Amino acid sequence: MYVPRIITGVLAGVALAASGAVSTPAVALAPASPVYAKQEPSFLLDVEMGPAWSAGRRAKTSGHLVFSREKEGSPLVLRFSGKLWDRDPGRRCAYFQSKVKFSGVWQSTKSSRKCGGTSPKKIAFQLDSGSRTLEAFTIRACQIGKKATRPTKCGPWSDEFSGT
Repeated sequence: MYVPRIITGVLAGVALAASGAVSTPAVALAPASPVYAKQEPSFLLDVEMGPAWSAGRRAKTSGHLVFSREKEGSPLVLRFSGKLWDRDPGRRCAYFQSKVKFSGVWQSTKSSRKCGGTSPKKIAFQLDSGSRTLEAFTIRACQIGKKATRPTKCGPWSDEFSGT
């Protein structure tokens, strides 16, 4: 799992605390009443993915993955939001692919195509895990002909991010 940003943030926080640059309040606040306390989502995984490039670097994708539970006892939900760029105007289209591994089984989750233009295409989807265990999620960028049904010139699958 790729986590340098997380490690950098933790180390920076430890350094600030050790130097005394961050002060702590002198009075501890009482915890909020459970009747009025807002239930915060339980985040199990919150990572940036990509960029992932096609072979030849003519298509690019990146995004943000969150795997969370809205409240205790509710099913786990995987949410992905990202972008797809077509850097080959007039020829092939950019193509996004993703797959997820639930309870030992890989399955394709989403694919999307972007043909031409300079602005990226937004991609967003969510999956309910049900009673299955999330084991991994990965994305990649490919190219595809404007009328083709199968992508070509696919780049490697991005680093897998493991779940719970």
